[in-house]
Amino acid sequence: MLATRQSLRADGYYDQTLGVHLVSVIAGQYNWTTADDIAFSTTLGSCLSVCVCDTHAKIGGMNHFLLPEAPENDNSAYSASFRYGSAAIEGLLNALYSKGAAKNGLTIKIFGGGRVLNGISSDVGQRNIEFARRFFTRENLRITSEDVGENFGRRIIFFPSTGKVLLRKLGEQKELISIAEQEKKIISKLNPQSEEGDVELF
Repeated sequence: MLATRQSLRADGYYDQTLGVHLVSVIAGQYNWTTADDIAFSTTLGSCLSVCVCDTHAKIGGMNHFLLPEAPENDNSAYSASFRYGSAAIEGLLNALYSKGAAKNGLTIKIFGGGRVLNGISSDVGQRNIEFARRFFTRENLRITSEDVGENFGRRIIFFPSTGKVLLRKLGEQKELISIAEQEKKIISKLNPQSEEGDVELF
């Protein structure tokens, strides 16, 4: 399981164009901050990112997960990994609540879930999308906006102090192959008994 913590300016680099310190959020991680000069960035294929902020409490964060939930018979450490949406969303929300965010003050946006892993599963991305929607419905939280699904990847930059998101869609074949290969490698680690090219997710 990847550890997570409050992001600091030193965790990223200063982007002169955006005027903020840009911190990357990798798969299996969530990051949060109270700084108004930090933004989070990530690249998504079938993975999903949830971006949450409370502008009144001046706190926000982003996660990046690969699969909705661990298989029911999985009792390994991976079952609680932030690579799974069930842990990634709960972890992010609990971190924000513990620092003063209010449930009724949250702005929630979701991104990703693209169809880029052809031949690996029926549709990992769609399952991620459906899981996130069910999760927030169950928690009586409204998704403010979303950009999900379809046949492309996404590069997003999230400004946690305001809730603003910059999004660039990635549709070139070279970009999609690169994203898919990275996701396959991580998914194969979650399924150690599966052979490369024949990954069973559920």
